[in-house]
Amino acid sequence: MAAKRARRFRFFLNVLLVLMVIAVVLVVLLETGHAGRYVLRMVGRRMGMEIQAHRVRIGLDGRLRIIQLSAALEEGQEPFFSADTIIIRMNNVKSLLTTFELNISKISLAQPMLALRRDEQGTLNIACLLDHRTDRPKRSGPAVIPDVYLINGTFLFEQAGQTPRRISDIAFNSTTDSAGRLKATLSLPGNNTVDGLIDLETLDHRIAVNIQNAAALPEAIANPLGDLNRLKAQWDGRIVSQPPWMISGDVLIENLSFNKVTGSLQAQIAVHPDHLAADIERLAVDPWAMWESLNDRPEAVTADKGTIRYTYADSRIDMTALELSLLGGKTVIDATAFAQQPQQSRVEIEFTEIQPAPLLSGTLFENTSLSGAFNMSPASDRRAMEPMAISLRLRLHGPLFQAADLEEISAEGYLGDTRLVTHSVTIPVFGGVVSPWISVTRRDEEVFTHLITDFERIDIDRLVHTIYPEAESVPGVLSGTARCRTLGSLQTLSGSADIALTDSDLMQTNIIGAVYAAMNLSFGRMEPRGQGKITLTAQSRKVDIMSFEYFNRGVDIRGAGEIEDITQGKASPISGFVTGSLRPLRDTRIPGRRELDRLISGLQTGLATIKVEGTVGEPAPRVVPMPEIHNAFRALLWQQLRE
Repeated sequence: MAAKRARRFRFFLNVLLVLMVIAVVLVVLLETGHAGRYVLRMVGRRMGMEIQAHRVRIGLDGRLRIIQLSAALEEGQEPFFSADTIIIRMNNVKSLLTTFELNISKISLAQPMLALRRDEQGTLNIACLLDHRTDRPKRSGPAVIPDVYLINGTFLFEQAGQTPRRISDIAFNSTTDSAGRLKATLSLPGNNTVDGLIDLETLDHRIAVNIQNAAALPEAIANPLGDLNRLKAQWDGRIVSQPPWMISGDVLIENLSFNKVTGSLQAQIAVHPDHLAADIERLAVDPWAMWESLNDRPEAVTADKGTIRYTYADSRIDMTALELSLLGGKTVIDATAFAQQPQQSRVEIEFTEIQPAPLLSGTLFENTSLSGAFNMSPASDRRAMEPMAISLRLRLHGPLFQAADLEEISAEGYLGDTRLVTHSVTIPVFGGVVSPWISVTRRDEEVFTHLITDFERIDIDRLVHTIYPEAESVPGVLSGTARCRTLGSLQTLSGSADIALTDSDLMQTNIIGAVYAAMNLSFGRMEPRGQGKITLTAQSRKVDIMSFEYFNRGVDIRGAGEIEDITQGKASPISGFVTGSLRPLRDTRIPGRRELDRLISGLQTGLATIKVEGTVGEPAPRVVPMPEIHNAFRALLWQQLRE
């Protein structure tokens, strides 16, 4: 009996020793990380990649700690994923052995990096992982989504032949709230965040973007955003996953700052399998900060109605009944644009009571407004100079336009990829008609403009009184042609004009009146029968009056001069001279310079010589002796009268 008890004791002692050895081995394997590293290698090989770690520690309480993990597709290859530290919280060993199910509750990653590389054929380095997917066993209960915390992450993307793009200092966390919804936050440098919330059952979701300092974003993100400064936006959406699938929701952009433009938007958006549609409920855009010279900025451009639809198949954008409140008026836009075939696009814009005064300096355009329509469509004329036909009808209202007798402008032309050209423009103004031909061409990032303008029967009196309402009556009619061209700037401007003056009487003007006064001539009211011609040239800001000839009331008047800077308007300095003689020179022809000198000598008796200075708005003519302008007068006569 005693021997039997001794054998049982030795048996239990041996079992206990074996269990102790197994326990010690398990503890050694778990604590030293040998078991964890082995498991990682086996899992990696099953997934078709090499997973290594410096240390793997598995606690009996369900805490897994991995130090310096790296994952590569092949041994010796550069890793596509790495992390300094990974901590995983899961059910403890007792629960794992009881349920045989792994439940992960929390994952923390410190300094992880994901590196994606695309070769010249467009294949990603991790594409082969899709070929190693395995079917997972079905769970007995609902899936448990672990909380995820990511600290100081890095994303690297390399495209063959291009500069790698790196995004660093990424922070991310996701949790599940009491209602079972997944909440996530992505933080980027510069206090820029993206927050998300999704109901995994209904797929209702919310995304909030808050970019407070776009300049602090990594270059890989900042470059596509361009001149974006700030953005605060929210999207509340719903997903229909059954065919035909659809994503719909409300977008609210509270604050958008792009370059110097600010704006906001509220709209309903629906994404369908074949198109995207947006119904605008509220839109506000303030572009006026781009005009630094504006003292009082106009109100923002707003809209509370309009539909925009984008069709994927043909890259087509349809804009329907977009109503804008702009500069005190209304603008309605209907358009169809094709991104791949822009020459098939159509645009219709109608505008009423647009007030341009806030954008223009001075008071000249106060109480004025513009109304009209602009249309663009594919040209139907076989002889069209460009593929798109454009037309403009512009009605002008206000005291300025009424004084100028300018009520409506009509224009038609053609538009291409690099050129705009008109073929019919009619501008009734100052009792006459101006008919310009305009060509604007883009060449190597420069804009070349060519203008030829014919004008007929322009009433000088209306022209003068539109600019100077208090001026004396100045009868006269102007007709002629003006030409100019420029290569994108005023410095490259050059041009000329030939003007005929008829049915005129300029005696009441400062300069011509000074000639009559110098000759002690005074006349009563007479029919305006004066005639003359003017030749002008322009170079950059300067306008040269090359030749001025005028005959009225028995006096022959000739002169020349210059306007120094046309951009100064009335304040531009002027200089020149005029002469008056009772001897008509219109039919005189000078065969040589001796005859010219004899003519000048004969004219000195009774010749009035006036020097002109001052500004365009306030000319200052004064009588001077003949020698003071002799050389200029001699050159003028040689130009005008030589055979």
